[in-house]
Amino acid sequence: MDARPYMDASRVGVFGHSTGGYFAIRAMLLAPDLYHVCVAGAPYGDVSDWWPSDVVPFLGLPQSNKKSYDFGSNLRVVGNLKGKLLLIHGTSDTSVPLSHTMKMVQALARAGKEYDLVILPERDHNLWRARTSYAKDQRRRYFQEHLKP
Repeated sequence: MDARPYMDASRVGVFGHSTGGYFAIRAMLLAPDLYHVCVAGAPYGDVSDWWPSDVVPFLGLPQSNKKSYDFGSNLRVVGNLKGKLLLIHGTSDTSVPLSHTMKMVQALARAGKEYDLVILPERDHNLWRARTSYAKDQRRRYFQEHLKP
């Protein structure tokens, strides 16, 4: 990070929600020495779990392009996790069902990786809609706690 002396490279975090949650986790797993903290809301864990209309035009059908679908799966690289990961998901999410986060939790547990989890009963996909919300408070708290100087 010598090119950016104004940055503290030991305190880099990433946040995303839904597809952004998938990419935030992916950044954490593929660049574990750069990203130290991740908060992912309602994340997909696996490319094959996305809406077909979002993926199939680019990757084709899973059965005809298994290699790309496998490559795009965060579940297969959870062993790379080094930093702190917080997953947040609402139980009433119909856009990205809670089962997607549970697949990530299962993969993390199998890999022996620590993670934090906030489940929000009766919350839908838009966890951040309210001006103040428990989800926002947890996201802020997590970054403050784990990226403090």
